[in-house]
Order: sequence, then C-alpha cells, then structure tokens
Amino acid sequence: MALMSGDAVSNTTAILALGNAGNLNILKDIYSNIYIPEAVANEIKSVNIPSWINILKIQSHESYNVLTNTHGLHPGEAEAIILADELCRVKNIKALLLDEGQARKHVKFYFKSQQYPQIHPLPMILKIAEKKGLVTDFRQEIKNYDKNGYYKLTADDKIRYFRNSTP
Repeated sequence: MALMSGDAVSNTTAILALGNAGNLNILKDIYSNIYIPEAVANEIKSVNIPSWINILKIQSHESYNVLTNTHGLHPGEAEAIILADELCRVKNIKALLLDEGQARKHVKFYFKSQQYPQIHPLPMILKIAEKKGLVTDFRQEIKNYDKNGYYKLTADDKIRYFRNSTP
C-alpha cells in the first residue's frame, strides 16, 4: 500500500471517530487537503471542525436526489460521493473517506469522471497512519476505537483486519 499524498473528501465517520479519539490530525498528516460537503459538516456535532478542513457545497442537486431518494443513502454519504466526483475533475483527489458499505457500492457506478479515488474506510486510514509512524499498531488502535464507541467494527472488518489475530 502506497503512503498517501494528495487530497481527500471525507464522509462523517472518519472525522467523528478520529476527532472523538483526539486523533483528527492523522488526516492532516496523511492527506494534503481534506474536503467535506456541507451535509457532513452539519452531521458533525461533537467535533470542532478545524480550519484545515475545507467545507464545500455540492453543485449537482439532481445527483443528490438520485442517491438519497432512489438509492437510500444518507445526506452526508451522498454529498461526499458527489463532492469527490466534482473535485476529481479539478483537484488531486486521491481518496474518498467512506465507511458505509451501501454507500461504497455506489461510488464506481456513480462517478462521472474518468477516474475515481480510492475508498478509505477508517481501518485503512489507521493502517496508513501505522505505515507513516503516526500510530504504533493499527489493529490495537481500531480495537480501542471499537471498545470506546468511536467506531463499530463490522463482521467484515473483523475478518479483513484480524484474520490472524484476536479482535
């Protein structure tokens, strides 16, 4: 896995989990710029959004209606996907920070730009942080997030990240 550089668009989960754990700067240390749509900013109540996170409006309200009304995505998920697509055309968007499985399924089918960014759920962000020396052991880190209620490990997460160890 290559260490990230470039910009990222984030949904709510990574910012809330890292912010509540006091580790929000991990995002700043991994990605060049972080962008969030207004819906994500509105969903974040327990974390102060630092000035280095850029809040932007989406342009495609028609796509928003399709993703929320037809596909049932939450406003933050829909706007994060749309914002990533819109920014991919003009910025160095390398990652979309998105955890929800239903939302992740829509990314490659929704994107209108030729390329779409890598999808980084929180465990992958922590794995990158480990490779950059920002956390000591991502498995222990994600266990702590789960234990403290910052992030709920799914059954798939447990298989993917703890195949050879105990969660």
